[in-house]
Amino acid sequence: MGERLSYFLKDVFKSIWRNRMMALASLFVLVSCMLIMGTSVIISFNINAVAEKIENQNEIVIFLRDDITQAELTDLERSIERDSRITKSIYFSKEQALQEYIEQQDGDEYLYESLKEDNVLPASFRLSFDNSDGKISDSVSTFEKMAGVEKIRFNKDLVDKVDNFSKIINFVGIWLIIVLAIVSLFIIQNTIKIALFTRKKEINIMKYVGATDSFIQAPFVLEGVLIGIVSSAVAFGIQYILYQKVISGILDSFGIDLISAVPFSEMQLYILVPFALTGLIVGGIGSLMSIRKYLQV
Repeated sequence: MGERLSYFLKDVFKSIWRNRMMALASLFVLVSCMLIMGTSVIISFNINAVAEKIENQNEIVIFLRDDITQAELTDLERSIERDSRITKSIYFSKEQALQEYIEQQDGDEYLYESLKEDNVLPASFRLSFDNSDGKISDSVSTFEKMAGVEKIRFNKDLVDKVDNFSKIINFVGIWLIIVLAIVSLFIIQNTIKIALFTRKKEINIMKYVGATDSFIQAPFVLEGVLIGIVSSAVAFGIQYILYQKVISGILDSFGIDLISAVPFSEMQLYILVPFALTGLIVGGIGSLMSIRKYLQV
């Protein structure tokens, strides 16, 4: 087994060296395709991070009637607790609402003494939410119908726009990855075809003397896989440097809290795994598809 593997590897390196310009061209194209894939993943991650921050800041505020009963308040609290889309709930009493209003006005507190005697500001619940299922509006509708609720403040249009934009980015990213994987497969096929053309007579002789298909295929499959793996490693290294030195700097330069670069460590598995799988699968399948017709002797 060891001798056979050694033979295959020597054959692979000889073939790559013999067709080194085409192998380098294949490496370059594969790396370019993977970088575009990785960049689409990075864009998707950062867009989703911005969307999540916007949703977190765009809270739901439930204003309560002044005559709400304790039973109605308890029912509302339980309904909020049961709702899986609500990630955080804070109750603001009438007194807390007034104090917050005074602090926001940035004026002398004594100017608002009359408001303390006749506080017209309502108590409220302030809710943070997770809209991953796109149905936070259902929760809002449920709360609106409950006894003791005066009105609800919720920017539905903003949430819908952010959610739709995230879906579009993810959809485009998925199809971009699929298209680039097909392009990469085509490139690998052409590389292996050139190697096969130069060794067509050798393959025919091996077939006639009784070599099995798997024995003939192995070096070419290994060659495709090796090109794919090297391309994956090179692309990942470039992607890391590009993100850390360029993209992160551009995003952070905006100086806006909503727009900040997602740490590369949070995305690296989602980049490395597709790169490795693309290299292995595209390299292996491309080689098999190319050599198949040459085995029909």
